[in-house]
Amino acid sequence: VFFDTNGNFLNQVTVGALPDAITITNNGRYAVVANEGEPNGAYTVDPEGSVSVIDLSGGPMSATVATAGFGAFNAAPPPGVRLPRPFGATVAQDLEPEFVATSHDSRTAWVTLQENNALAIVDLPSATVTDVVGIVAFLGLATLLLG
Repeated sequence: VFFDTNGNFLNQVTVGALPDAITITNNGRYAVVANEGEPNGAYTVDPEGSVSVIDLSGGPMSATVATAGFGAFNAAPPPGVRLPRPFGATVAQDLEPEFVATSHDSRTAWVTLQENNALAIVDLPSATVTDVVGIVAFLGLATLLLG
């Protein structure tokens, strides 16, 4: 939901299940929402986690949203990612986005998958999850790149 500085309603958009955190990119073009998709206690409802990318380039009155899911990872779970998959949950149901950080050029988001000890890498212009990487693998890559 978007409001002006006086608290007046401007617009609303729909994002994924159980939005957890929102981050605005450096250039102000995108609002990125981590949709946790957490199950209820009995696992009778277990929505998929996702990341919504809200395009604000035309301002909040014409905001549009695209939601990136994790369904592409159901067939081949990413290595090094903790996936307890209770009650036969799919990978997409088991991944639970929590927090978002964005690149300086506002083109990439890194989304923590806290319960999974992993990061999702999201291409913001296409609103696509390009990879899911276990934290250990990510730290090894960062060490390699940073020397």
